[in-house]
This record gives sequence, structure tokens and C-alpha cells, in this order.
Amino acid sequence: MRWVRPRRTFPEHLRAREISGVDRAQGAARLARLRALALSTHMELSPAHHEAVTVLSLDPVENRFLLSAAADASLALYDVTDRPTDPNAKAVSIEPLAIVHRRQAGAHRYGVTSLQWFPHDTGLFASSGHDGLIKLWDTNELCVACEFKLPGRAHCLAMSLAAASHTLIAAASDGSNAIQLCDPVTGSATQMLSGHCAPPWALCWSMTHPHQLVSGGEDRSIRVWDVRRCGRTHREGETWLWWRAESGRAGQSRSSGDGGVG
Repeated sequence: MRWVRPRRTFPEHLRAREISGVDRAQGAARLARLRALALSTHMELSPAHHEAVTVLSLDPVENRFLLSAAADASLALYDVTDRPTDPNAKAVSIEPLAIVHRRQAGAHRYGVTSLQWFPHDTGLFASSGHDGLIKLWDTNELCVACEFKLPGRAHCLAMSLAAASHTLIAAASDGSNAIQLCDPVTGSATQMLSGHCAPPWALCWSMTHPHQLVSGGEDRSIRVWDVRRCGRTHREGETWLWWRAESGRAGQSRSSGDGGVG
């Protein structure tokens, strides 16, 4: 008779992932924290949107300011600093520090698809929307510092947390198979990364290599880019890494010299 390992539940998978690779004491401590997870009993965030919340972003500098955005194109800013109170006291409702509605000057016209704080600085954040715009916001004034027009509805944006030499915003949208690289310093879209056979949907910068960007697209491929060697600055014969879902294997492609990948 063949023994079959019982299938793990999702919570069991999470526990195993959290405690793997650590000693027993650390594992026990992590497991205890996981079991103690619960909704806050002393803090509630007052609703600020009239339609579904689509994206959240917590600032990486102080872990204090939370941005939220919704399908009604509104944005809200909260201060989520933990303020311990009497355990038996009623939860305090936290009102937004500021709200941007669709009708306000500079606001998105349609639903917001992505939000991200500017790396290492809570004075700026970026947003993308179904109106095909990438907007860079001044947090203190809640006004748009600059914006970039995309070919279609924006799917997502991403900024590198590891970069010290650039402030590029990578963006993906409908209407183009290329990834746009927008530069807030010059106020223009400086480069395009061409290689996907269909619009890209997901973007992620490396946490250790400031010029490495990973993208996933509707063509079911995942591509790794070095943004220093793309678009107009691309050299003939550069090799790009890619992974395609139907093959389940990684591979390499040679560039055509115009930024494309064959």
C-alpha cells in the first residue's frame, strides 16, 4: 500500500514558509505571532471612497503613511501610526489626512490602477489610472508635479527601491507591447523596452540591482531587463533573458538592435 502525503491547507503552507530555514526558537516565535494575528481592536480607518478600493501603498521610509485609491478615481492619505490604548477601550476611527476626488484639478478621470511612494522620500508618490496617465504627486500640496501620457489604460507602474543614480518610473499599458520608462527629472518618457508580443501587465524592480527590471505580459512570458542597455541606447547583439509559460523553461533572445527582442 502506497503512503500518500496529506495535502496541506493554505494556512499550513504559510506557516511552513515562515518557519523554514530557522532554528526552533525562532520558528516557535514566528508561529506564535502568526497565530496571534487579528484585526486591530484600537484602530479603524474611516472609509474615504465610494467604490471598490483597488490599491494600497505604505510608505517605506517611516511605515507610517498609507495611500489608498479606488475605482472611482479618488485617492486618500492616512496616518496609521500605532497608538496603543486601553485594551478595553473602543477602537478609534482614523480619518484621512487628505482626500483627492475625481472632480478636483489634476485628479485621475477613471479608476486608479497603481500607487507607489517615491523611494526614500515621503514628499512624492506616483499613481497610474485607466485614463492612461502616470502622475507624480507632491504629498504636502496634494497636487500633480508632472504627468506622463501612455498609449492606453495603465496597468501598473514601478519604481526601484535600490536605485541611487536614477528615478525612473516603469509603466505598462494597453495600446503598446513596450514598457515605458518615464523620467521625472526631465519630465519625459526617455526609453521604451520592446520585447513582449502582447501588452505587459506586471512590473517589478530588483531589490539588489538598481538597473534590473522584471516584466510579465499577456504573452505569458517573463522578461528580465537591464535598463542601461535598452531602447535608443541598446547595442546590437545584446542578450536578454526570458521565460515563457507554455514551455516552462528559461531561454535567451538576441536583440535586433532597435530595442526589440526576437
